[in-house]
Amino acid sequence: MLARWDHPERGLISPSVFIPIAEEMGKLGELTKVILRRACGAARDWPANIKLAVNISPIDFKNPWLAQEILQTLTEVGFPPQRLELEITENALVVDHEQAMKTITSLKNQGISIALDDFGTGYSSLHHLRVLPFDKIKIDQSFVKTMRDNADSRMIVKAIIGLSGSLGLPTTAEGIETNNNADILRDLGCTLGQGFLFSKAVPSKEVPQLLDALAEQAVHPENRPDVEGVAESELLVPHPTAAVAAEPAVTAEPNADAAEPAAEDGEDVLEAARRIA
Repeated sequence: MLARWDHPERGLISPSVFIPIAEEMGKLGELTKVILRRACGAARDWPANIKLAVNISPIDFKNPWLAQEILQTLTEVGFPPQRLELEITENALVVDHEQAMKTITSLKNQGISIALDDFGTGYSSLHHLRVLPFDKIKIDQSFVKTMRDNADSRMIVKAIIGLSGSLGLPTTAEGIETNNNADILRDLGCTLGQGFLFSKAVPSKEVPQLLDALAEQAVHPENRPDVEGVAESELLVPHPTAAVAAEPAVTAEPNADAAEPAAEDGEDVLEAARRIA
């Protein structure tokens, strides 16, 4: 899920701007609840095989009632826990490892999936993979975008994919923008992928159309253009009648994140849906 603050005068404001402000004001937990509620409401009527992925910050993980609050939200909205995937970074695990383990275990017991996000960029530790019940490892885009020209990045990606495979965990590569990188990831055994190569972010109301477009991706791979260096605002959402990829080099990830647009009174953030790879 991608969140944007649709400011009436400044337009869309990136979370890199408003999230630190929310943290400083002590409002991040409240903001997370609003985002989760709206996202689950938007995704509730999507196909049952589509999962919703939401990032949870290290600050949120300090809250001992986080698991209960998430489950309460899911119950109130009517969203199945089995369709929710929470993405956490390694930084969240070092804030309070014991509390993080309790929270993750509680969420897992209710059927919620847990993905380790941005693996390799924070306080990387094999200990986390050994003792915590993760369902997926996400490879940070900083490695993916540079692996074509940087041998070290490519070896790191290869090592992460190999490690994940040994643990029986799928991998999602972030930031795929070229067919070449998609092909490299396929050859290395990466399971899933996301990035502008497949689609830019779209509002939740456009997700059904995007799913139709992705279903057509197994037709004409030669029609899928590289988008490296292209701004998100300049990208086109693939249309069902214009096949974008065939037999995707990295399997299109069946997870779709979405957030409802900001309320009419300008409340909070939400505008964009997650890139589906």
